[in-house]
Amino acid sequence: MLNEWSTKAVRDTVFSSPKFPRLLNPDSLRSTIAQGVSNGQIAYTGKNGSLYEPLLYNSEVRPADIEISDDMFIVTGKTAEQYLASKASPPLGEVAIESADGANEMVEVIGEENNSYVGVAKDILERRSRNQATP
Repeated sequence: MLNEWSTKAVRDTVFSSPKFPRLLNPDSLRSTIAQGVSNGQIAYTGKNGSLYEPLLYNSEVRPADIEISDDMFIVTGKTAEQYLASKASPPLGEVAIESADGANEMVEVIGEENNSYVGVAKDILERRSRNQATP
């Protein structure tokens, strides 16, 4: 199953299939896409490599803003939600790290992987080890 459809491919499919009724107004497709974006059923987007840019989803869009081309796409609301969730940055926080000499230091946590914190603590501990090894 495709994750994205160019707006041109959607238009071509609608106008070429005998299964679909003929649209009397070609702009009604733009209106339908705009309405789907506005109510969160689909997203309207461009692509830059693997990135969706710009991504319009669950926001007001006017039919005149919808471009029918090979460069603009629609994706399902589910695909848009998954993409947005994958782009959300993890929250930053601070934790106290106790080093081998008993000193506490505050470090910035960048993220969490497999229940282990990833951040700048490793750099602090490596720097301290180098300083202690130097006579």
